[in-house]
Amino acid sequence: MSGSTAARRLALNTGTLVGGGLLGQGAKGLIAIAVGRELGPAQLGVFTFVWTIAALVAQYAPLGIGHLLVRELSREHARVASGDALRVAASMSLLAAVGLVAGARLFGAGDEIVRALAVATPYVLLSPIVIVHTARFHARERMELDAVVQITEGAIALLGALVALRAGHGLLGVLAALGVGRATGAGVSWWLDRRLPAPPAAPPVARSSWREVVRLSLPMGGASLFTALVSRVDLVILGLLVAAADVGIYGAAAVVVALLADTTNELNRAAYPRLSRLAGPHLGAGFARLWRVQLAFTTAAAAGLSVLAGPIVEMLFGDGFGEAARVLAVLAWILPLRALSHLCGIGLYAVDRAGARTRATGVAAGLNVAANLALVPMFGLWGAVIAALLTDAVLLALSAHYGRDLRPAAWTGLATSLVVGSIVAAVAALAPGHVLVRIAAGTVAFAGAAAATRTGRDTARRLRTEVSS
Repeated sequence: MSGSTAARRLALNTGTLVGGGLLGQGAKGLIAIAVGRELGPAQLGVFTFVWTIAALVAQYAPLGIGHLLVRELSREHARVASGDALRVAASMSLLAAVGLVAGARLFGAGDEIVRALAVATPYVLLSPIVIVHTARFHARERMELDAVVQITEGAIALLGALVALRAGHGLLGVLAALGVGRATGAGVSWWLDRRLPAPPAAPPVARSSWREVVRLSLPMGGASLFTALVSRVDLVILGLLVAAADVGIYGAAAVVVALLADTTNELNRAAYPRLSRLAGPHLGAGFARLWRVQLAFTTAAAAGLSVLAGPIVEMLFGDGFGEAARVLAVLAWILPLRALSHLCGIGLYAVDRAGARTRATGVAAGLNVAANLALVPMFGLWGAVIAALLTDAVLLALSAHYGRDLRPAAWTGLATSLVVGSIVAAVAALAPGHVLVRIAAGTVAFAGAAAATRTGRDTARRLRTEVSS
């Protein structure tokens, strides 16, 4: 595939994943907003606590098999069959679902928490089906099928949650609706996969034992689990140490940041199959381009989000979440740290060095737990804010260190990104009108600044070539 064709395909896949994520995962963010509006900060705190744990278990109990399948099925000779991976993932999810409820009861959680976790277990049990089929879509670079699954699941879950809240079923009804949405997503992913034509001259995949599947996927599973702890354990610790209302305030800001972080990571996910097939200087060049794009976009997003934090929180959650605006303005700067760290992790996965990513995320997860346990009792929810920024900075430093032979120099694109981010922040701050108009103005400013930067870079490169020749 030519360079221009590959770039267009990557852009299309990224746009598809971003659109699917915004509509699919955004629907789940709207569920949290609806819970906050209908039931208040305290119940939002309970929902955030329970749903964070359930979603963590659903995504990471399968031991990173999704990441493994994307890499293996992207290559000419896969070492793992999809059916074997699904059996292992389903078994691990079943054990995790049972342990989730039993562990909550064993550690003395209240009846409300135990019942909520029990209602959330169908989501956990159905997740391996979605994970395996999504991996097959990604390996074939058919990200539009992933988007269809995400959007369908999110729409069904949101509709069910709104009906449950209107009918007075509270948190249990909302969690049950999320399970129905996942069941729908599993069915749609299976149906789409059955109708996906086989790749031309696809080599047969030998039957793989569960030991081989676990051996190959365990480092990715460890890295994924530690990454989840880095991004979500703060909510769990807050739920144990502070009032539910404070958890709701922090959770409101965390929902916005998590949604944007997932969106910016879609570029990395779209590039992962292609990076898995590249080698040598081609991999380094592709990685450097991704690094510059991610740094520019996430810096601009963080700057704009900091300026518009107050109006965004008021629009989404209402007047009762005023302090969440200050939290969001600070947490916004996690976006560039997390995007670049995730990119380094994808690069390490692509070259069969998942163990290095596991070590980096393991250290960061331990630091995050220790920092939250030390700082939350002293500073409340602001202790969690400090711990989050510190942890993501350390994770990026470690991931970049382990991937130093893949990534460009750390300062590559930094000055340009800061200039573009400053322009976006100034436009968003000065633009009149509703917050959506100001967001649109900032987006247009980013597009213009990015285009001007690229034009200037191309001109400078052409002049250097002419002078040298």
